Amino acid sequence: MDPAQLYERFLELPPGLLYALLFAAALLENLLPPLPGDSVVVFGGYLAGLGRLSLPLTFALVTLASGCGFMAYYAIGRRLGRSGVHAWLGRWVTPEALERGETWVRRHGLWMVLANRMLTGARSVISLVAGFAGLRAVPVAVLALLSAAVWNAALVGGGYLIGEEWQRVLRWLTAYERAVLIGLGLLAVVLVMRGWRRRVRAARSAGNLP
Repeated sequence: MDPAQLYERFLELPPGLLYALLFAAALLENLLPPLPGDSVVVFGGYLAGLGRLSLPLTFALVTLASGCGFMAYYAIGRRLGRSGVHAWLGRWVTPEALERGETWVRRHGLWMVLANRMLTGARSVISLVAGFAGLRAVPVAVLALLSAAVWNAALVGGGYLIGEEWQRVLRWLTAYERAVLIGLGLLAVVLVMRGWRRRVRAARSAGNLP
């Protein structure tokens, strides 16, 4: 079944089940990426525009689900610790990516939690690292909810306002995600080069290099 047919099926569902599916999609998008949770959230905004769902309730549910998903991985990070997280995620994420995420969280702390929803591809790593890096649970939960609220306001609001053209939001979202991934890749290269230069300068200062 193609996505268009799937969304048509959604239109036939009762509101209670639609709310449950929206909550589940927003929750699992955090726990099992790359599930298309953001796409479902945009569609929820479209349904609110049709009058099938309440706009405030749709926004509140997907934001709560996003925050719960983040905090679930935060709790796992606290439980497993650094070595446990690295061992667990090592099958899916390269050690370099984990170390970069850890460096960013340890350097910028709660700012990374606040920015997590806007950093496609790094959300899960940030939540896990926030757990084993020892960031306090209450500020993390508050900022994770705030980050989710800003992100979901854009997604739900876009689907609500654009209406029948709601899939345009998905195209914008895809372009944004690509830009973020490219930006993160370039940032990683810059950080690696800076680290290499520091090591070279340190070696020269120690007289190990000409």
